[in-house]
Amino acid sequence: MLIALGVEQKLLPSSVVNQFAEDKAAALEEQQGFKVGRKQMRELKEQVTDELLPRAFVRRRLTWAWIDPVNGWLVVDAAAPAKAEVLLEALSKSVDDLPVKSLHTERSPSAAMTDWLLSGEAPAASASTATWNCAPPTRARPRCAMCDMTWKARKSPPTSVPISLPENRQPVSA
Repeated sequence: MLIALGVEQKLLPSSVVNQFAEDKAAALEEQQGFKVGRKQMRELKEQVTDELLPRAFVRRRLTWAWIDPVNGWLVVDAAAPAKAEVLLEALSKSVDDLPVKSLHTERSPSAAMTDWLLSGEAPAASASTATWNCAPPTRARPRCAMCDMTWKARKSPPTSVPISLPENRQPVSA
């Protein structure tokens, strides 16, 4: 079962709030005849935030998850643990008695895959039918094309893999 959590976040920069609050504070200074104090300035900022929030930009994010009830797996498509926690929190509020625990590995996946590439051999259980191709400069994400991918042993590990970078990107040197 594939599920998605949609989150909307209102973006209201503090510089905008400060600018509007300072404008209101200047108008109040002229009316009152004295400078606005800290407490009154804090109240002005809260008032300005309440006024501007309905007009703020909205950022929408989707976090996908796959539930495999047969094998007891919940896989969250998130690079950051905090993003996965938000999904798990929302899911646990929706589903009673959801037993979830994090998966901990002895080695990080990136370290294991790097070793596979350097040695030219992968574990027997990791046969894959997908290969990744670099996307053309107009696309932001790589594409996955379905084809047979076999591991071939090399005499020496590859030192570099040629890729084409978009025109506006520069390679990072170590």
